[in-house]
This record gives sequence, C-alpha cells and structure tokens, in this order.
Amino acid sequence: YVISAIQLMQFGYAIAAAFLLIFWDDVLDVKFSSVQAKWFLIVLILCELAFNWIAAKILTRYTLCTSLGELVNKSILQETMAKFKLDEAVREREKKIQEEKDSNDAMTKAKENYVSSEATGKDRKST
Repeated sequence: YVISAIQLMQFGYAIAAAFLLIFWDDVLDVKFSSVQAKWFLIVLILCELAFNWIAAKILTRYTLCTSLGELVNKSILQETMAKFKLDEAVREREKKIQEEKDSNDAMTKAKENYVSSEATGKDRKST
C-alpha cells in the first residue's frame, strides 16, 4: 500500500507540473487565470518537498521493517518455533490432565458425600 500511495502522489505532482509546463503562457496571463503562476508554482514545490520529506521518513521505516526478515537465520527461527509449539502442546496437555484430575476428584468427593449421606440417612431411619 505504501508504494502504491507514493506512486499515486508522484503521479499527481507530475500532472500538476505538466499543467504548468503546457499552459505556462495561459497561467501567466492574469486575465484568464484566477491564481497567479508564482503561487501555483510555490504551492506545487512546497507540497512536493513536504511529500518527499514524509516519504523519506516512512520509506526508511517501511524498508527497515521489511528487511528485518532477511536478517533472521531461518534454521534457528524454525527450531525456536518448533520448541515454542512443543512447549504450548505440553502446557495444554498438562492443563487438560489437571482439569481431568480435578474433575475426577470432584466426582470422588461427590460420590463419598452421597455414600456418607446414604449411610447417615439409614442410621437415622434405624434410630
């Protein structure tokens, strides 16, 4: 997107500059133009300078971000990614085992409570 935007802006400035070059005589004639030629030229130059300054700031960051991927050792990156994925899988498995253990403990407690309440209920009936 950045490159397309820069190309579009450059195209716009090229059209404005071409307009000045082609119609310079008409632009200089104050009778036919509402804007004096010097202001048209000054605005065009100032906008072009502002665009070039902004593009210089953006392009350095853009190329830096896209070039960082070239600086990475791909084999080490793949090893690191594989280790990360393995650690995540182990962590998920341990979490699942712990949840199953907690679930089994809760079931065992519920069963013990049920059995003890049944036994207590029978003791009360017999007294």
